[in-house]
Amino acid sequence: MKQPFVVTINRSCGSGGSTVGRKLAAKLGVNLYNKELIDLQNDDVSADRLKQADERVKSSLYSRLLKDTYDGVLITKDDPDYEAYEELFRQQADAIRRIAEQESCIVIGRCADYVLKDCKNRVSVFITARGHDCVSREMERLSLTNKEAKNRREKINAYRGAYYLHHTGKVWDEPEHYDLVLSTSEHSYDECAELILRYLEKNLEKDNEIE
Repeated sequence: MKQPFVVTINRSCGSGGSTVGRKLAAKLGVNLYNKELIDLQNDDVSADRLKQADERVKSSLYSRLLKDTYDGVLITKDDPDYEAYEELFRQQADAIRRIAEQESCIVIGRCADYVLKDCKNRVSVFITARGHDCVSREMERLSLTNKEAKNRREKINAYRGAYYLHHTGKVWDEPEHYDLVLSTSEHSYDECAELILRYLEKNLEKDNEIE
């Protein structure tokens, strides 16, 4: 390929979106980047400090969710961790842009679809599934009770939605934001990966034909 392409994948909890991403990366022979691998690109960042800020934000949000007091706000400017948290996002966004300039790849989460919105050869995907399928998968994967799996799914989806809204101003799971929306309740993980591959083959520029 003359120019790199990027597939960004957002996913609901329990949908298997990360698994779809790994299968797609294997089919294409490209790297897959998640939060941890993106952070490794930032050699000049105090990773521990930024990670601690991110974890404190998550803990605060989860606490509010458990108390039914969540108001849709991820973090405010009055929060002592606000600057560190915003710096974490900026560093991750810079790393995602650098990666996209250098190689074809798959990026999971981190608002990569928004960060790379001006990337000519970016395909954005959202992976979802029916609620009961997501819960069943989380129960099996993590040995949780039905109630625990439901709570986990609700909290993680709420966090991902709040994270996306905070950084993009958009609603995370609205289909209109994505080039392709797939359900793993309707298709297997392998089928989803194949459908994304077909979309790439059909829609990328002809001089970037995938071999």
